[in-house]
Amino acid sequence: RKTVEGPHSLVAPNLIRLSIGIEDADDLIADIEQALAVL
Repeated sequence: RKTVEGPHSLVAPNLIRLSIGIEDADDLIADIEQALAVL
């Protein structure tokens, strides 16, 4: 949101936003674990 709202956004810089559909829960967990592993 910060890139949309601009530099005066009240969104914390360490916020993680997840947009999740109706996928299988195990697939979602695996995707999140994979993404967090590279941080």
